[in-house]
Amino acid sequence: MARLLAAFDDWVARGPFTARDLAVFRIIFASAVLLMLPRVTLVAGRPDSFLAPPPGPFELMHTVPSEGMLLVLEILLMLAAASLCVGLFTTFSSLALSGLIMVNLGIEYSFGGLEHTIFLVLVPLTLAFSGWGRQWSLDSLRTGVTDDDEPQWPLRLLAAGMGVAFVGAAIPKMQAGWLDPTTHAVQGFVLRLGIHGHAIPMESVLDATPGWTWEILDVATVALELVVVLTVIHWPSFRVALAVLCTFHLGVLVFLDISFWQNAVAYGAFVSWTALPDLVRGLRRWLMAGRWRPSIGSLAAIGLIAVGTYACRLGIVSHGFDGGVTVLAGLVGILYLGSLIARRAIVWSPRM
Repeated sequence: MARLLAAFDDWVARGPFTARDLAVFRIIFASAVLLMLPRVTLVAGRPDSFLAPPPGPFELMHTVPSEGMLLVLEILLMLAAASLCVGLFTTFSSLALSGLIMVNLGIEYSFGGLEHTIFLVLVPLTLAFSGWGRQWSLDSLRTGVTDDDEPQWPLRLLAAGMGVAFVGAAIPKMQAGWLDPTTHAVQGFVLRLGIHGHAIPMESVLDATPGWTWEILDVATVALELVVVLTVIHWPSFRVALAVLCTFHLGVLVFLDISFWQNAVAYGAFVSWTALPDLVRGLRRWLMAGRWRPSIGSLAAIGLIAVGTYACRLGIVSHGFDGGVTVLAGLVGILYLGSLIARRAIVWSPRM
């Protein structure tokens, strides 16, 4: 038992992330919340009869909160996000932001409709204890603590939380018949949501796509959501899973006009941001050295990147900034997967 616990402790504490990586992500995450999170004051003035709270504590809400109360909640959320962005009282700001996001979204969802925003609550809740305020923050100036040693267990916890959330999304799909070969759930979503407003002729896509292709998409969607939790045990595998998810979200944006910007932002917690300058320098040296030789892997990578880049052009659709975030994440995922396929092409340095 002692060896098992020691092995578990070693696994939890093992990871490539630094305080600077998390500092960059802290600024990105807080800025995304400030720029893109829906305003809760938009529900002010709606009739009480419109209330349809989801199961949970918001069922106790029988009347629409006053506009003044909603404005206070919105201001508090913006203050918490701004405080997190500059790294002031980072732990408290993180916990406060997590709670305020949950309250604001809970009120919004009490009028029907649920979006994939649980990651916005999980990120500051878990990373509050990660030390993501040790670098590039007012806290580091105030306390003088600039330690770059990063506790890895909050990131393990966040990754596990994401995996469990995806399992929670897969189970209802299985119960709803996504794995039933006589029905095609993805095709149904495309018919309902994805016909109009696209840069590609969706009617032609529907006519030209055989039924077995739609069933593969159904099974692949459920399988991807189930597999993510298994990759948590191995950081490289988890990063590959996130890259696949980014390309998946890009496809959803292109075909269904649904932006998963919340997920895309949350995945940034697992990016080695401080390694990006080395990546660019390594790519430049590789291109100038002229060492590239055609191979099946590298050609496949180039094809994947070309197709993905064109998909990014189509992925903007009717979305603005949030669609751009999803497109950017999809392109990064495609580049990462392409570099793995290319193998010898130094698009992602092995030292990273």
